[in-house]
Amino acid sequence: MPDRWARAVVALALALLVAGLAPACSDGDAEWCDRLRREGSLTELSRAVTSADADAAASAVEDFDDLAQDAPREIRDDMVAVADALGRAVEVATASEDAGTPSEMERRRDLANQGLAGVTAHSNAVTAWAERECGIRLGPS
Repeated sequence: MPDRWARAVVALALALLVAGLAPACSDGDAEWCDRLRREGSLTELSRAVTSADADAAASAVEDFDDLAQDAPREIRDDMVAVADALGRAVEVATASEDAGTPSEMERRRDLANQGLAGVTAHSNAVTAWAERECGIRLGPS
């Protein structure tokens, strides 16, 4: 796995890492907030990427995507955007050397970089919503 791509994925994962928790969620979103508290840290994804375990990384991305799809309506689009960018970055980071022509791999890397660059606003929206509605402070530890 290319080191720089692994670091980019891990950096994004750590940007969403649960750093501190406040006591409660709003009533309507309590179940999802509990899931975000458990699954939103992306710890498994970070471990999988740093250990070059493509299957575990794909599974962690799928779990995060499920969390995004189940997000409350007002934050769902932002969660899905983060999950999509994360998925593309993990796909590139875990691709084997023979996963395509050099130009195809470069195209995928460019798309992953664009996704990571464009996800900041979505990630910030998720962070603000999680703190306000769930009492969860997301961000680097």
